[in-house]
This record gives sequence, C-alpha cells and structure tokens, in this order.
Amino acid sequence: MNQTQKLPEGANVLDYGRLSRDEDKDLNSLNNQMDILREYGVSNGYNIVGEFYDDNVSGMTFDREGLEKMLDTIEEHGNIHAILVKDLSRLGRHRIKTPLLIEQLERKGVRVISVTEGIDTSNEDHDLEIAIKQMMKDKCYHGR
Repeated sequence: MNQTQKLPEGANVLDYGRLSRDEDKDLNSLNNQMDILREYGVSNGYNIVGEFYDDNVSGMTFDREGLEKMLDTIEEHGNIHAILVKDLSRLGRHRIKTPLLIEQLERKGVRVISVTEGIDTSNEDHDLEIAIKQMMKDKCYHGR
C-alpha cells in the first residue's frame, strides 16, 4: 500500500476549473469550483500561485486556453507541487488522454489533487480508481 505524503504547508499549487456547455450551471459553476479550490488551498496552508479555467469547453478536448496557460506556468515557474481540481473530470474526460496528462505532470513533479473525490495522483493506490472513473466518464460522454 502506497501512502500519499501530504503536501507541506506553503506548497505551491495551481487551481484549475472547467465548465462544459451541457453541465449543471449551478452545481459546477466556475465560481463554485474556484471557491472550493481556494478554500481547500487556504485551509491546507498552500500557496496558490495561479488560477486557471476554461469555460464552455468539453473535457474531451485538450486544446484549451486555460489548460495551456496552466501548463506554461508549470514550465516557467519550475516549482509547482500540485494542481487542485474540484474533481478529475474538470481536468479531462478522455479515458486515454487524461491519464497521459496526469503522467506528464507527474514527470514534472506535479501531482493532481481532486479535492471533492479525495484523490491524489501521487498515491499509486488511486491509479485503479482514476482509471475506472475515466472509463465511466468517457463512456457516459460517448453514450449520449
């Protein structure tokens, strides 16, 4: 069993939110998502270096302005410890591309923390849960 090491107080994090066209605007509003992320970051003593979002964009595409700006910030800053998302579907819904993005981030030393799902991608025990969630979200998207 792989224990996740908690990020230290003062860790540099980025907040990322995304809203697609067809989602419940009240439940998943960008303001709601970003408020949840800010509250989580502050309550854990993290240093929120930046906030990024994409509005009215499907999680099946990875050509997103906010996502690209966030990835550029990771490259430029060089000392980002984690990305906070409300849930993993905010990062992406594609069963193959989303795990590849997570792997790319981990190679840079950046973990993804899903604050409402309790998932931290630095914990290998969460790999199966992440894979199942991505397959289900991908299937729901294509099953419409």
